[in-house]
Amino acid sequence: MTSDPGKVDLGGVDIIVSYRESDAERRDNLYAVLAHLDLTYCDYTLWLIEGDVRPRFDWGRVNDPKIRHMFIYDDGPFPKALLYNTAVRAGRADVLCFHDADSIADPQTMDLCARRIREAGEAAAISPFYRVVNVQGVLRDHFLSHPAYESLAALPDSDPAGTNILYDRAPGGIVFFRRDIYCSVGGYNPEFRGWGGEDNEMFLRLKALGLACNSFDRRLIHLNHGLSDRENHSADPAAVRNWLLAETVTAMPRAELEALVQRLARFFD
Repeated sequence: MTSDPGKVDLGGVDIIVSYRESDAERRDNLYAVLAHLDLTYCDYTLWLIEGDVRPRFDWGRVNDPKIRHMFIYDDGPFPKALLYNTAVRAGRADVLCFHDADSIADPQTMDLCARRIREAGEAAAISPFYRVVNVQGVLRDHFLSHPAYESLAALPDSDPAGTNILYDRAPGGIVFFRRDIYCSVGGYNPEFRGWGGEDNEMFLRLKALGLACNSFDRRLIHLNHGLSDRENHSADPAAVRNWLLAETVTAMPRAELEALVQRLARFFD
């Protein structure tokens, strides 16, 4: 792909977005994120992969030849890990960027991640964002209409006008991987379905394998939707199951951990 001097060049990364359309807020967030990426960056391929009973992505709302749309029929809890892995298998780029459909990053941080992940001796993964700031109300509505990062950059972390801290420290949202390492460790674990846990398990697995995941402690913007009440949602039995499943990797004997990795990695053969 050709470079655009007015945009941040991501060096040919595969951006992977998993999606299931459950309400109008999520739908509007998705198209705003896609418009923001196209407005801000160049030299990337975006793999948008849906897991649902029917595809709902509307090509009439986008005009971006960088998008590749995929669909997997699934009528169970959202299979985010499976969708991510399927898109990885379809792509070819040496760097992967897993990007939530409701997240907006500082472009300078995205540029830094895309360059640093390729450097010799760099970590296996970069999860640059810990502090997550939720944007709602008129502030979110403005971004949906004008999806430039500048409209979000100066917002305070917490303000009655429409921002609040969603997480003080939480991995995920947007994560960079080298493709070879991602596939060799087995990718995200498809046993995780529904909300939460898959990022925690992945980073705990990397640590148990002696592989580093770096963070730059930057803030990530989250566009509000109906499930932004994380405190209540995290008490859901399915979410609790995912968090407990994520912790099991820390107590695994080495042989069991290696067997898990080998089993997961076969998906990419």
